[in-house]
Amino acid sequence: MKWKWGNQDLSGGEIALYSDGDLILLIKRDHEEILIESGAEGDGEVISRFIAGKDAPIVLEPALPDLPLVIKPEMPLSVLPGLTFHCFVEVPLVFSIGTVKGKELYGLREVPVRNLSRSWFGDPWNGEVSYCLESPLHTSPENYMLNETSIYCPMHISNRSSQILSLDRMLLRVPYLSIYQGKKRLYSNGTRISFRGQDQISQVSFYKSPPDLDGPLKQVASPRQTDEARLLTKSFYFFKNIYNG
Repeated sequence: MKWKWGNQDLSGGEIALYSDGDLILLIKRDHEEILIESGAEGDGEVISRFIAGKDAPIVLEPALPDLPLVIKPEMPLSVLPGLTFHCFVEVPLVFSIGTVKGKELYGLREVPVRNLSRSWFGDPWNGEVSYCLESPLHTSPENYMLNETSIYCPMHISNRSSQILSLDRMLLRVPYLSIYQGKKRLYSNGTRISFRGQDQISQVSFYKSPPDLDGPLKQVASPRQTDEARLLTKSFYFFKNIYNG
């Protein structure tokens, strides 16, 4: 991994962050200010200014999106009763920029490497705002092209019902996940979803350790939310529910 997380060295005058060879943004210090620029190097537009003090460090951390993700399989996919499907979702990285004052870490700005469209998961009355992401749902991260601006999130989907589970849309609650750095990729801990039927809530839980891959893995970011307490929620959405009530 080429990213150095944590306190940044500004002895070169700036920090440049790239995605697929394209400059995403520059982070600079100007006396007591921290400047964040976007656009081409030397011709960037300042998108944020922070009066942080001349000695304030700049901290760079990886993050997952701040909302759940509605995952749409690239091709129709179903799980037969009694079986468990193991897959990985490739999620675009979010750069989290902060600084430290005293013992407090202050978040300054988050910059996603890819802007995701907002979506709505569930019915009009009990749904929630999410982002939308289409995924091939590969069973191994090695089946994805190596990408240092992605986080690979394991999912384990168990069909505990007596019917075939069609994965039309499903919800991945990334705010509850930690991030781990491997030799080649970034990973999250796994999500386990147990499906018990279209009219039943799903039991959602999260593994407390990273996947046994590309190790040893080091935790580089904590979850945004920690109040999981045995999440019981709708994790799958079926469009035919719109028609049959």
